Amino acid sequence: MKKETLGSNVNVPVFVLERGSQYKGEISEGKYFLTILGILDKLLASNNIESEKVGFSATKMDLASFLADLLKITEFQHAEFQIQIEDTDDFNPDSALPNKF
Repeated sequence: MKKETLGSNVNVPVFVLERGSQYKGEISEGKYFLTILGILDKLLASNNIESEKVGFSATKMDLASFLADLLKITEFQHAEFQIQIEDTDDFNPDSALPNKF
């Protein structure tokens, strides 16, 4: 199979999801859905745009980075953090660590 490379004067391939082709109601509203929807809503609102449709135009590297960052954000969506307030032994990075092996 011959691989075709697009030059800068050629149209960019566009992938379009047909309305309703991915969203399946509550079934689609899994672990990350509301976080991603919120991020998209904020992107639109910060640019004073009201629209049910969105499009992204980017290089592969930029789009991959954007989507990877979205996934990273969602990893911590339900994380619980606790602050330790009792006395602790302060870690001194200049002191030698005991070998526990």
